[in-house]
Amino acid sequence: MARRGVPGFRPRVLRAAREGAGLSVSELARRTGLNHAMVLRYEDGSAAPTPENLVLVAGALDADPRDFLEEGGLATLRAARGLSQQGVVAALRTPDLTVGAYQALESGRVRRLRHSDAVELAKVFQVSVETVVKAHEWDLAQSDARRAGRSAGQG
Repeated sequence: MARRGVPGFRPRVLRAAREGAGLSVSELARRTGLNHAMVLRYEDGSAAPTPENLVLVAGALDADPRDFLEEGGLATLRAARGLSQQGVVAALRTPDLTVGAYQALESGRVRRLRHSDAVELAKVFQVSVETVVKAHEWDLAQSDARRAGRSAGQG
């Protein structure tokens, strides 16, 4: 079954954190306002939380949302802040970066990340500019790998 929600979510880490905190699934659900079945789906990997729910779960476990995510790109930084792509753009102080332009950055379709955009994204994500640049480089590498896979399959 395809998972929706934040990319790179690590269900085993969630379960270990919950158990390490001495919480039952029901107690975690109560603390987050999520239903019991949804928490179970997060833990068994059949669903991934939305960015907003990831922040709720991490808060209930006194953890950093990034603890529950694989290393990744801009989408990982966005998810760790509990933001949608639209939410990122709304929080930016630059009219240049539209939702479409941000989506292109996140997907690795835009090769060059402007320094001014990196600075603004770092403020929104509450990370260093270097972290934003590395996340974009990760997105580019993933995009290149996808393109190389398609090219190899067509040859």
